[in-house]
Amino acid sequence: MPGESFDAMEANQPQEARPVDSVDRFEGCALGAGGEVAPAAFDRESKLRTFRHCFPPALVHYRMPLPQTTDKTNNRSIIAAMMIVRLRRLSREQTRLLVRASALLAMASAAVSLLPFRHAIRFGCVRLASTKHSSIEDIVSAVEAVARRVPWRTMCIEKGLVVQRMLRSSGVDAVLHYGARMNSKDASVEAHVWVSVSGRAIIGGESAADYADLASYP
Repeated sequence: MPGESFDAMEANQPQEARPVDSVDRFEGCALGAGGEVAPAAFDRESKLRTFRHCFPPALVHYRMPLPQTTDKTNNRSIIAAMMIVRLRRLSREQTRLLVRASALLAMASAAVSLLPFRHAIRFGCVRLASTKHSSIEDIVSAVEAVARRVPWRTMCIEKGLVVQRMLRSSGVDAVLHYGARMNSKDASVEAHVWVSVSGRAIIGGESAADYADLASYP
């Protein structure tokens, strides 16, 4: 009839009954052998409410257990796994530089702590290699990356000594500079170390202009 809604037209049509084989009932819901919901199990008005009852409440309110982010052991395992993944992405040359920078940084820290200053400051004064093996940027990046991750504190002098030694071993004539300045607040003397190549500072040079260059090695 004109003006009759779609819901009214569907309600006036005769419903064809379908047989239900091996019906399983759970909380008032009938399921056929194929897993379909039988029409006889609910009327039109309570369709949504009855369909929801077909699912156990435990499934509706189930929550996946969250990882224990405060567990130090799990955090260390995750960090170690991430480091292994990053190392695998590096080239053989980058990995070699990281390993060498780690060993030399430990040696430089021990030299600064145990040896007299006149001997420790010459840790990077090795013989200049005849051929160039690695780029300046790769060596500086490797030393900076290792210095941020070692369990002890590294200062400008340890990083400068290692960068100078690695560069000279790679055929780059790197010069280490030792400077000092007077602190205007407490009249104390502050020291700083930076490394330059062909007159250009490559590490520690961001504040080198504030220090007087007292000595250079070699």
